[in-house]
Amino acid sequence: MRGGGGVLTLVLIVNGCGPSPAAKTKTVIATEQVPPAVMKAAQTKEPQVKFTKVIKTPEGIYQLVFDPFYKEESEDLTSLFACYVMKHYNNVDPVNENTACGWFVGRPRDINRCYENLFKLAEWYNAKVQGEIAGGGQGVYDYAKTNKLLHKLDFEPEGLSNKEVTAKKNRTYLMNMATERKRMGLTYLVKDHMDQRGIDEQGHAVFQIHREYDIGYLRELRKFDGKKNADRISARIVWMFQRREKIGRMIREEESREGFFERELFGTAHSSDNEPEMLQLYD
Repeated sequence: MRGGGGVLTLVLIVNGCGPSPAAKTKTVIATEQVPPAVMKAAQTKEPQVKFTKVIKTPEGIYQLVFDPFYKEESEDLTSLFACYVMKHYNNVDPVNENTACGWFVGRPRDINRCYENLFKLAEWYNAKVQGEIAGGGQGVYDYAKTNKLLHKLDFEPEGLSNKEVTAKKNRTYLMNMATERKRMGLTYLVKDHMDQRGIDEQGHAVFQIHREYDIGYLRELRKFDGKKNADRISARIVWMFQRREKIGRMIREEESREGFFERELFGTAHSSDNEPEMLQLYD
């Protein structure tokens, strides 16, 4: 949004995955609260523009998914910590949906660096964090609990929970990923890659896989045989379940709203069936 005198309102997309897309409200925050790396990138991209304010967009757009490594010191040092900022389908900013907007993949000597980066991304994008509790996920939970960041962790998807969910107190943080469940997620991932997103200028089909910009992820897909550890793929499998959970929640909420207006008070049966009697009152 460019204004007079070369002034640009910096829209910092810091969104999360809440119960549903929030109302289209705008919260202005001070530029001092913007991470220096984000501000530097914006100023590098638009050197002639003066940034005067930052707009924090509502929750329900972005989701953090991760796949951790188990121990800092182990025989196998090829396992990596992989986390992605994924974008949900939404009606607030429907651009580049179902794509990775940012990621961190690595294995620093201090695993706390991974946790710090994970929750910094969650803060910048105002997103909840989801991942597998086993194989290192417990460390993410412990870090969140120690640093009072449990509110940034997502609950296990209701569709995967083995117990009836009646309230938040009955839900657990993060998710369990059994072997069969991971196979199911891999099937979702393959189907998602072949989801057609449109056509190019030559009329060729553009599939979801063409919207992937993480070279490391693409190389991992090419080498994947189902046997070796694939951290980036494991993180994206978590996204498949979160994406389906979000879509299912939106459908249930829409059906709930439609059902309200189909109750007897608002339904056609109440008004049309009694219309003759109503008219007789005015004869």
